[in-house]
Amino acid sequence: MKYTIRFSPYAKADKEAIKNYLSKFYPETPHRFIVLLKEHIAGLKENPYIHPAFPENPAYRRMSVGNYFVFYKVNDKERQRTSRNDQGAKSDGFVTCFFVI
Repeated sequence: MKYTIRFSPYAKADKEAIKNYLSKFYPETPHRFIVLLKEHIAGLKENPYIHPAFPENPAYRRMSVGNYFVFYKVNDKERQRTSRNDQGAKSDGFVTCFFVI
């Protein structure tokens, strides 16, 4: 079973801000960053506990992606059926990404 990834509005805004910032320097850098970010976040579907808890707030976990951090929270209690494309497979829970800084 896999976890479902959700993105908070803050994470979406942070991702766009990073893309805009990186585009000022090299045209390919934003694309490479987004590919790297997607690869790292996809890994959370299988094993969201692979990254350490954030010391200042252990309810969150911190993942390093290049020069940036993704803070996320794992929710095992909220189970839900995924889309029909997954043949009604059950999700283990959710991983909500909050900030990319």
